[in-house]
Amino acid sequence: MDNIWLLHPEQYSSLENESRKYILYPKLIEYINQSGDLKLLDFGCGDGSFIKLLDKKLEIALYDISSKALVQAKSNLKEYNVKIYYELEDIPNDNFD
Repeated sequence: MDNIWLLHPEQYSSLENESRKYILYPKLIEYINQSGDLKLLDFGCGDGSFIKLLDKKLEIALYDISSKALVQAKSNLKEYNVKIYYELEDIPNDNFD
């Protein structure tokens, strides 16, 4: 059985009471803001909702196993400078903080 985030990423991203939004995201944002200029890879980016919480000036790359999610992320992050990796093997080693 496939997971909801693979088959229906738009439904998964709309879940309101999900712990990542209340526990994980605030801690990550705090760390990123304190760390200055970073090169970030959002591995498993989904629809890009986490990236929308960050400064648009950051250098950000995205990867997700779901091509549907990557299409959504690309659409949602038009105002951001993001590089999208569609294949896992295309992600460079030692390029991100």
